[in-house]
Amino acid sequence: MTPDSTADGARTPAHPCTATFAAWMAGTADGGAIALHAAKLSTPDLSPQLTAVYQVFLHTQRFTVKKNLDSMLRSDPTGVDVEDHPSIRRDKRRLYVLQRELQRACLTATLLNLPVARRAGFILIEVLRFSEDEVARILGTSSSAVHTAVGRARRDLTTYLESRCEHMDPRNPCHCETRLGIALERGFIQWPDRDDLPGDEPLVSRAVCLDAERLYAKLPSPLPAPRGSGPVCR
Repeated sequence: MTPDSTADGARTPAHPCTATFAAWMAGTADGGAIALHAAKLSTPDLSPQLTAVYQVFLHTQRFTVKKNLDSMLRSDPTGVDVEDHPSIRRDKRRLYVLQRELQRACLTATLLNLPVARRAGFILIEVLRFSEDEVARILGTSSSAVHTAVGRARRDLTTYLESRCEHMDPRNPCHCETRLGIALERGFIQWPDRDDLPGDEPLVSRAVCLDAERLYAKLPSPLPAPRGSGPVCR
């Protein structure tokens, strides 16, 4: 399916940044494509496209699949033989890729629990690097409202992750290595349909991260990046 359309059936291509924003808002590439189709893009200009996608998420919840990570991944992490799983087959490279896919999926799922306006502002500013004034125009609000919403998003993400996630603090209980078996067994992740996740070494956190936004700034997008491509927004 082409991820863009207009009401009369003609198609307006989505700007790459619009497609990336939609994927982040939905948490998956497929969800982002469906939201883009619902947005009925009618102009090639970036800012109106982003506004149209934002309005789709603001007025319906069906494009956002929320998950309770504490419930889904809470189990005895030693109870699953990870390396014999069909997605790994004792291949260390596949194991390391799946660790990164789990990190990406967990942090993305955490982001989806934010209210729509906070999530949109956080993605546009912290991930896609727009300014507060630009985001205010996209979201149809004031710069001060954007500043407040994004500040609350940072606080909510940090509060949730700082006592759980190894990528905030290596001493935290939730580690990608030990939760991977449960995530595969319960269908939270599967082998990713992408080739941009590195598998050269295990994913191990070694440093404390004080702010959640630093994690998201480096996190792979739900929309796989084409080979050799650079940032699509900033």
